[in-house]
Amino acid sequence: MSLHGRWASQKKTLYQYFTDKNDLVEKALDAIMAQNQCLMNNIDKNLNAIEEMVEVYRYVNDMIRSHNPVLEFDLQRYFPQLFKRCVKHIACTPILCYWRT
Repeated sequence: MSLHGRWASQKKTLYQYFTDKNDLVEKALDAIMAQNQCLMNNIDKNLNAIEEMVEVYRYVNDMIRSHNPVLEFDLQRYFPQLFKRCVKHIACTPILCYWRT
């Protein structure tokens, strides 16, 4: 089923906000990546080391639990440039960059 059919919306209504499907996927990924970064940045820096690690673990555990391999495969297949951006973002966040700050 197409995206606009799933949302019970007209295609032209959807594309009032996005120039094309690539733009829509890109904006959605940008929002998800920004939200993930925000969640990591909001971990209380005043916690002791163990409490901080527990918070990071909870965050990463939630990310792993919500991971959808079909979405990843589709992104890699149909939007390879956006997939590369995601991989680059994931390689830097949350854990690797978090411990550098």
